[in-house]
Amino acid sequence: SSSSTVFGIPRVRPTPEDYAPLKPISVYGASKLACEGMLSAYCHMFGMRSWIFRFANIVGSRGTHGILVDFMRKLKKNKKSLEVLGDGRQRKSYLLVEDCADAMIFAFRRAKEEVNIFNLGTADDIQISRIAKIVLQKLGLKDTKIGYTGGRQGWLGDVPLMLLDTSRMRKLGWRAFAGLPIYLLLVGGWFLWAWHDWGQPLIERMIHRELIGHAIASHDAPGGPHRFVRGAQVPGRKDDLPGAAQDRFRDEGADPAAAPRDAI
Repeated sequence: SSSSTVFGIPRVRPTPEDYAPLKPISVYGASKLACEGMLSAYCHMFGMRSWIFRFANIVGSRGTHGILVDFMRKLKKNKKSLEVLGDGRQRKSYLLVEDCADAMIFAFRRAKEEVNIFNLGTADDIQISRIAKIVLQKLGLKDTKIGYTGGRQGWLGDVPLMLLDTSRMRKLGWRAFAGLPIYLLLVGGWFLWAWHDWGQPLIERMIHRELIGHAIASHDAPGGPHRFVRGAQVPGRKDDLPGAAQDRFRDEGADPAAAPRDAI
């Protein structure tokens, strides 16, 4: 797993995989780019293959860090104000963790180059200030004031504008199932769970029901039959509704033994 941070602050958005020059602005981004270089070198020198995935911001249940966790910690301490890093005008792209895992498995089974590099994300981005407003609205905190620390970046090394070009994955036959509307649902649901101390299984069932409902409404969409959400197959037909969700991914007809033996 690599990261969109390898691009640094690109002049082109959405940013394609072959964008150059790659000039990361953080140690994290530089370390990811260095790992990509090592993988490429090993593949060329020792006859191996690799799959490199540059992630957007990954969100979903069981998250331990990121904007949602940061907002929750701050609001737990002080309901009267919410500090937002930067000027709030940063725009970020988010990808549901189930979509991320599904995309990696999909590309691993279909892309057969020596070094396969893919951006993983959606076609959507959202302003940070909007996320803050959605959070407060969902929690009913009408009197909470939003304050901004100021500056284009939220912190040193922050990429203020990030949106990946995912056309390479789409050409392979994959697209993200959960776009911005589902992400906003997740924002509201996650906060309700954390704020009211609801059990983790309850919020996951709520999100799962919404995802399945969305799938039924768009069951004829390209790529629909291969979508997976927390282990349950999103229906390609209206009569394909899954049973109870499981905490693993299934791909019907897939043979794990068929995976390339020279894969990194």
